[in-house]
Amino acid sequence: MEYPSGAFGCCLCLNRRVSNDANQSNGQNPYAFLFEDPKKPKKQMVPSGNSTTQRIIFVVAGVVVLLLLGVILFTILGRSGAESREELTSVARKQSELIRVANIGATKGVDQKTRSLALTTGYSVTADNKALLDALKKNNITLDKKDLASGKNSATDTKLTAAEKDNNFDSPFTEELTTELNAYRAAVKTAFTNAKAKSIRTALNNAYTDAGLILAPSATTQ
Repeated sequence: MEYPSGAFGCCLCLNRRVSNDANQSNGQNPYAFLFEDPKKPKKQMVPSGNSTTQRIIFVVAGVVVLLLLGVILFTILGRSGAESREELTSVARKQSELIRVANIGATKGVDQKTRSLALTTGYSVTADNKALLDALKKNNITLDKKDLASGKNSATDTKLTAAEKDNNFDSPFTEELTTELNAYRAAVKTAFTNAKAKSIRTALNNAYTDAGLILAPSATTQ
């Protein structure tokens, strides 16, 4: 290959050099990559989705979350169960006290109406008490006689004893029994609202209905 000579050749070489200098000055040197340091890949702060490390992290995080949810749920259920047990125990104690007071009225009542109220209350509440205790036992809640007897109200005995001495037993007895029945019925309603087991709810519902029948005028005018 022959190179151009003369003035034309000089011009051609000069143009090429100028063109090369211009490219270099514009940052377009085609050979610049030979002198640059290779770029290092950026480190990922979080492992890629296909890495074993990330799978382990996800599994561990999932287990921790499940454990926390389990603890929270157990705590909530535990508190709910404790409150329900306390309310149910209160109902059973009130039933035992009503039975005890009713027996006093059945024995010491003068008027037939008073004795009838006492007998009706004693019979009805005794049946409801047995049904509730059976339902509680099915749900692993057992109450002994000592638990039930702790609901005894000594003030009631004092009041009825004084009324008997004054030969005025019936009126104070009826008043006291009615007050206790209303308090008992309210406690049954609260316990029913918070109870979960079907057998317990059924027993409480029947107890609430029976207490309402006793308190109704037709149940005490026999």
